[in-house]
Amino acid sequence: MRILTAIALMLITGLVLAADLTKADVERWIKHAPELQSWIEQQENEFDEETLPDDIFDQDAMADYGIKQLKQAGLYDDLNKRVKKAGYANVESWIIDSQKISMAYMAITLENEQGEQGTKSEILAQKKELDALDMPEESKIMMAAMLDGALAMLKTVEAANPADKAAVKAYFTEIGKILGAED
Repeated sequence: MRILTAIALMLITGLVLAADLTKADVERWIKHAPELQSWIEQQENEFDEETLPDDIFDQDAMADYGIKQLKQAGLYDDLNKRVKKAGYANVESWIIDSQKISMAYMAITLENEQGEQGTKSEILAQKKELDALDMPEESKIMMAAMLDGALAMLKTVEAANPADKAAVKAYFTEIGKILGAED
């Protein structure tokens, strides 16, 4: 997998213990996210082709990994200049807002489409059925890890800050377009 995937996951996932998002935070993010994401995508060939770390569903580790890769590729300073121009203190503060907005968006989507308990129940049921499947043990282990990752992601989404969800809700459609959500 490429680092682009890591950064995308880093932006989509994350439980950040910081101040609540404000309307101004969301509006700033909406204004600058397409440009910043486009820049990251243009840099794709500069990143190492390393495999992602095993703790891919640990948001702090993913953020640290992405920043480390930016620095190793010599791109951190350029991105830092861009995020400062957009009104952020540094790359890390932009990542924090991106994580919070993405998590609030995912939480709202989950609430709107499936309901939290239904999704969790479905994943747990799939985990239970896994043992009965006629497939190689290695495949079962891989599928179990994927389901555990989905449960970890769901737990993180369920913990999204209510104030962040309220700030994001007014811009739900715009944020969905930026995040590439299907209508």
